[in-house]
Amino acid sequence: MSNTTVTDVGSTAFRCNGRPGVADAATPDGPAGRSKIFQDAWSFKTGGRVGDDDNWGTKDLNTCCGKTNVKIPSDIAAEDYLLRAEALALYTARKANGTQFYMTCYQITVTRGGAASPSLVKFPGAYSAADPGIKIKIHAALSSYVVPGPPVYSGVTTKSAALEPKHNPQVLSAHHQLRKQVQVIGGDTCNGICITLLNFEREVKVLI
Repeated sequence: MSNTTVTDVGSTAFRCNGRPGVADAATPDGPAGRSKIFQDAWSFKTGGRVGDDDNWGTKDLNTCCGKTNVKIPSDIAAEDYLLRAEALALYTARKANGTQFYMTCYQITVTRGGAASPSLVKFPGAYSAADPGIKIKIHAALSSYVVPGPPVYSGVTTKSAALEPKHNPQVLSAHHQLRKQVQVIGGDTCNGICITLLNFEREVKVLI
């Protein structure tokens, strides 16, 4: 994850943390659509008094030394993609533009893919500053948490923080056949080399 933060969800910096826009995933950033392939956000923690005490995706990342494994869908087209990882810090999210977004993009190439065309969203545009998962008071008790952005693409894995991952059965309609970008949120295993990670609080996600 990048060490710098973006707070304006309407900014083009929200795509890949301030890099200039480009036409496709062969370069660092671009305005093409994205589909979410993983998320690890929130679950209630028994005995907790406020949202700070609950289970959050970034706590999972910290437990796993900053490492997360994310499955790339096997049915998407074989081509170049931009994998976008995003973490949210919500400790000042009760005020307008208080949520801090940390994101990084990675260029990947998918081989032996399929012909699926996932539904796409674009940044900026996919989030609103007033979304309940973005403008939220976590220093009070929470009964639920609404993850910003689209649902997770069918056929991949999703996870509730601190709980075992599960298959996501949701089927999404096919959409534009555009060069896509990927966003990832969270992870499900803790093997591999530990890397240094800022002590983020709250949610993590991934888009493709």
